[in-house]
Amino acid sequence: MHFRPRLTIIAALVVLLAVGCTTTKTKTNAGAFEAQFPANAFMTHRAIFTARGKQFALTGYLVLSESGGKRLIISQPMGQTMADVLVTRDGTVHVMQSSQGFKPEWVRRYVAADLECIFGEHLKKKCRVQILDPNHFVIKHFFYKVDLRIVETKAGPQPQNLFDPTKTQKL
Repeated sequence: MHFRPRLTIIAALVVLLAVGCTTTKTKTNAGAFEAQFPANAFMTHRAIFTARGKQFALTGYLVLSESGGKRLIISQPMGQTMADVLVTRDGTVHVMQSSQGFKPEWVRRYVAADLECIFGEHLKKKCRVQILDPNHFVIKHFFYKVDLRIVETKAGPQPQNLFDPTKTQKL
């Protein structure tokens, strides 16, 4: 009988330790982290995109402009552009280019929303972003997941013609 209180205490400690060990640093609204990124910058990303159990390696280039907005180009490692999206300062989304794998509606609805979750101010819904460190993010949705890493950031003014929705200027 004198073992019962000790067993209860030990069981409670094990449960507390297990719960503490399984938590991760998760933010549901990553827009608060935009302050860590320069207002004007050219960023290089690497990502693993997972959908329907298949993984795809992607490269991304993001241009941030305090006056122009955000321009994201997603490509495959061999250079084929998968998506090119411009989000202007007012939050308007312009699909500059898309591919068979990333249809315009999908780029507009999901890619632009994920871009805004990490780097934006125009949050319309809660973002499902885990911030593993300042340069590593995981975005999980019902049918896809993006494991994104910022590889390089070059701060400084960016060419304003990249933010003109009427031009398909390449980076």
